[in-house]
Amino acid sequence: MRTDIKTKVWTSNLALAGVVVPEGYIFNEFNVFQKVNKEVYVYVTPELGKRWKVQAYLRGNVSTCSLEARINYLTHNDDNLTTQELDKRYINNISRMFELGEVWLEKYGLNSSAMKDDMYAPGLNWQGGDITTKTFYEK
Repeated sequence: MRTDIKTKVWTSNLALAGVVVPEGYIFNEFNVFQKVNKEVYVYVTPELGKRWKVQAYLRGNVSTCSLEARINYLTHNDDNLTTQELDKRYINNISRMFELGEVWLEKYGLNSSAMKDDMYAPGLNWQGGDITTKTFYEK
């Protein structure tokens, strides 16, 4: 299927669920949303088991991501949320994956070298393993 058609189908289906996909994202041949800003590109990826992740890469480097954050439908349900509440949180969190991608594109598009100091940079101090219930850049 052509990329433009896949993008429209995925974006429309997510919009029906209440997910906001910002302008400029395409759903590519690898079945991920992608957007580029100068030195950096972002992937927002649906995964099995109701998980999503957002990753930022330097242009021309596909070996390892420079930034990554993840959400999961079922984690952090200490408040015993109902299915309806979990669904609402999940939809909101998918939108948040796109929002965080937009933050990274804006923040690092012309300053990609600063990504190494970001809390979402994989490494010893990585804070992006599961941000289901966290605010962006909350420790």
